[in-house]
Amino acid sequence: MDTDATAPERIGSSRLAGDVGPARWLSGPGSYNRQRFAEVPQLKDDSQHNRTEPGTSAPRVIDPSVNFRPSTRLGRYGYFGMDDSVGGGSAEFFLEMMEEGGVEMAGVIANRAANGVGGEEMGNHVDAVAPLLESYPDRFFGWVGINPLLGMETIRYIRYGIETLGFTGVHVYPHWFGLDINHRRYYPVYSVCAELGVPIAMQIGSQSMRSRAKLVATPEMVDDVAFDFPELTFVAIHNGWPYE
Repeated sequence: MDTDATAPERIGSSRLAGDVGPARWLSGPGSYNRQRFAEVPQLKDDSQHNRTEPGTSAPRVIDPSVNFRPSTRLGRYGYFGMDDSVGGGSAEFFLEMMEEGGVEMAGVIANRAANGVGGEEMGNHVDAVAPLLESYPDRFFGWVGINPLLGMETIRYIRYGIETLGFTGVHVYPHWFGLDINHRRYYPVYSVCAELGVPIAMQIGSQSMRSRAKLVATPEMVDDVAFDFPELTFVAIHNGWPYE
């Protein structure tokens, strides 16, 4: 679970293009989760994270990026001495961690990765994550993690996750797949996200160490896509070096 828990409507308002308000995508398929997402109080500015004014209640906070279960076969986990014992995958595990961190709601990723560019694909199917979302709709919403290289298979998978299972948005770790996020092969993904009115979250910044990953996502590349898809909402997660 990420440590930088953020108020959800701060996330919803982090558009890089267009003038649609922060709750623009909070309707349509899967709205039972997105509507709850909209109910969390919006913070006025970054200085108010985890702070309250006299006479007000504590803000409800959200962790927007939680992998359902880590792909511990990736090289980075071996480097840190981590294996399957790190946990994940169960409601009990997540709820305990959220309680300790004061997190009201979490965005759970049906995460997809590859063992280095061109390597074995691994991760979690949306079907494995859906029961968690259904059991605790007031605590979790879902991201459809994708492999962006599979053409129409990816598009059908996105539609299944959003329209059938009620997931909230789409997620991709670009660096595992080695393709610039402003490459034309990503455009069908952006198009279906815009059509369905759901956000896309992706890692922007330096690639993971020890994992044969490539730096293929930068703010400049997001800017290229935002000009072509002004209705699309981006959530830039792990906005690391040298952009922090």
